[in-house]
Amino acid sequence: MSTSTIHDELTALGFSDHEARIFVALSTRSSAATAYEVAKQAQVPVANSYNVIRSLERRGAARKVLDNPAKYIAVDSSDFLTRLADETSRRCSALIGKLQTMSPLREERYVDVLKGQDDVEDRIEQMFSTATRLIVLKARAPLKKNLKTALDNAVKRGVTCYVIYYGGEMKLPEGDVHIWPHEGNGVDMGKDFCMVTADSERSIAFDAQTYDAAYSENDVFVYMTDVLLRHEIYLAEIMLKFGDEIEGHFGPALHRIREAYALTPISGDTRRYIKDRNRQLMPAG
Repeated sequence: MSTSTIHDELTALGFSDHEARIFVALSTRSSAATAYEVAKQAQVPVANSYNVIRSLERRGAARKVLDNPAKYIAVDSSDFLTRLADETSRRCSALIGKLQTMSPLREERYVDVLKGQDDVEDRIEQMFSTATRLIVLKARAPLKKNLKTALDNAVKRGVTCYVIYYGGEMKLPEGDVHIWPHEGNGVDMGKDFCMVTADSERSIAFDAQTYDAAYSENDVFVYMTDVLLRHEIYLAEIMLKFGDEIEGHFGPALHRIREAYALTPISGDTRRYIKDRNRQLMPAG
């Protein structure tokens, strides 16, 4: 092993640059040396060498063997490094015990931006597979096979599932499963935007066309997603019960409310649905 490699390893163990240089120089000498002599050999400023050697003495890496003039030798490297390893191991073991008894600090939870179908679906599968109490999702039907399998398995484990679907038929195995068509009719209207929460602890929201997604375990992010999904459930329940009356007041797809308060323009798909539905509602003749 080269001198420079040994120097680098010593600094990794906590030696300063000058300590490592002088320790290596002392270790390669066949006889004791003064601070001046070892400083020249180690290419360390003589003025600094006295403090450095005292530091090595305190570490147990060097020892003074003569007083006048003061001369020093390196402690046997095997003995010194063995003691250093034992001491480090003892300290680390003690720290592990002390840290484990401390109350954990609350973890900062960030939003994880995902891109691409594989990454998004892998994360949703993970959410389905680790859920223990409740899964809530709004998604296009039918689900992709891998997601359907993971959701089926969650139902079989006894996880409650609330599902809002659109665009097709949603089938899940028997269990604690509750399914609603989006806005009471299941029609695909507007942006193909999906959301999932698991145990009210993890959530993901994503564009099912581009697979741009945001996942988080942050309480605020999860709460917002949970609330949006629950409002979708409330609306579906209300529309299934009072849909004809509500449509009479607000028009198909509640377009009068949407046009008054929408934060984004009403999509072409939604407008086509409104037009088709109005034709269906026109009196015959």
